Amino acid sequence: MPTHGLVHLVGPDRGTTWWLPPGRLRLVEEEGRLRLEPEGAPSAPVPASAAGTAAAGAPVAASAGGAARVLAVVEGGADGYRVHAAGCPLWVNGERCSDRLLAPGDLLELCEVGWLLRLRAAAVPGRPYKRLRDALGDCVDCARHGGRGLAQRAWILLRGGLYEFTTQVSPRVRFATVGLLLLLALAVVGLYRRNAALEHQLERQVARLEGLEQLLQRSEREALSAAQMAELQGRLGERIDEALARVETLEQRAGARATVIREAAGSVIFLQGGYGFTEPNSGRTLRRTGPDEAPVLTLDEEGEPVEILYTGTGFVVGDEGYVLTNRHVATPWEFDELGRALTQRGLVPVMHRFLGYLPDVAEPFPLRLVRAHPDADVALLRCDASVTGLQGLSLAPELPALGTEVIVLGYPTGMRALLARAAPELMRRLTEQGTVGFWQLAEQLARARSIEPLATVGVVGQVTATHVVYDAETTHGGSGGPVLTLDGRVVAINAAVVPEFGGSNLGVPAARAVELLAATGSAAR
Repeated sequence: MPTHGLVHLVGPDRGTTWWLPPGRLRLVEEEGRLRLEPEGAPSAPVPASAAGTAAAGAPVAASAGGAARVLAVVEGGADGYRVHAAGCPLWVNGERCSDRLLAPGDLLELCEVGWLLRLRAAAVPGRPYKRLRDALGDCVDCARHGGRGLAQRAWILLRGGLYEFTTQVSPRVRFATVGLLLLLALAVVGLYRRNAALEHQLERQVARLEGLEQLLQRSEREALSAAQMAELQGRLGERIDEALARVETLEQRAGARATVIREAAGSVIFLQGGYGFTEPNSGRTLRRTGPDEAPVLTLDEEGEPVEILYTGTGFVVGDEGYVLTNRHVATPWEFDELGRALTQRGLVPVMHRFLGYLPDVAEPFPLRLVRAHPDADVALLRCDASVTGLQGLSLAPELPALGTEVIVLGYPTGMRALLARAAPELMRRLTEQGTVGFWQLAEQLARARSIEPLATVGVVGQVTATHVVYDAETTHGGSGGPVLTLDGRVVAINAAVVPEFGGSNLGVPAARAVELLAATGSAAR
């Protein structure tokens, strides 16, 4: 398999490569064309291959008829290829000679007409790809010897370069070169954009300096006298004092908010309830049968007992174990459409379980209803007798002024918000357990110390004898939570939201809770 070839650098066959087999080969000129043939081969012309290369013995487009002459003989042997001058002068690498052992890259020039050939080695035997450096060198030599003017040489260099790159170098080199050129182009574009940005920034800096210079010039023209300067310094000092006072006030408020939240959060209870219905005469329990999407309620001894589950918020008041919340949290069936319908049919609501959880307390405690206000949405509960040492919040019997800053504490969205704030280890453990019941989930949150109220801050926007309106955000589940001022006193019990206007939430004035406590004979205030 040939490992060396002769590349045409000038003439009509420029770029064509002849691969050289061992033996003696003749370089023959006939009618202005060169061909390479073994000694003793017939002189019949054979067309060049479509790829621009020809094997030894295949004349390149020689014309029929006309005198042919041998210009040189190339002899391949164990030590390489040797060229002998025959019918015309021979130059190798610009040096005239009659016989020369060739090395890859040697440049052969035949006759005064200037036939120019280069000996090159194949990169891989049987795969006639040029190295990129060789291809570029061939293009340069083609342009130097094949053109007479600068424009013609440039055209030859461009055309030859495209030909060599697309046909004579390996695909891997082509892809690498194209990738390198793309990276170079991207780098150039990036540098251009960065330079443009720097120029723009420099222009802006120059404009600023010019503006500063103009300001200085104007300041010199409008220089103040000593008296005016003293008056200006006095006014500036007053403004600075006012600003510092406002900053100090804001810092005090922020500190007061943090203190109120920290001290009151331990008294805010997460409430969890479940109730059903019974028939008073027979004592039968209301049950449900059928599919979940279309249940049937019955008093027969079939199906699961009906248990309506819900959550809410309450808070400890005083030191006697009392808890305040909303009436619709303590007696939810009075405010539920289904509950009202069932009670109208003679069924009696029964609270199955009513539990409370305090922050940093691992176990729940039962609660019972003491009294509900007849006219206001507030109710009084009492903890189990075993629960002691609870620290209650103090109530403010007077209504808050408009613009008073308030803090609302509670458990909006119930266990969803608690789960969202739970530790990743707890969430991973709950996920591994699969389905966890309503009551069991709260117990696990309490044991993991993951029950803690959320705090939102707002401003009182309206006050009436029955309602306090504020813009501190809350939602269902936060009902029954305390609304506190920055002095830590409860001015309202959070009761409802206005769905159509998120900026307005309603609370029952604390004065109504004071009335409820007085009716029970409690001294808690």
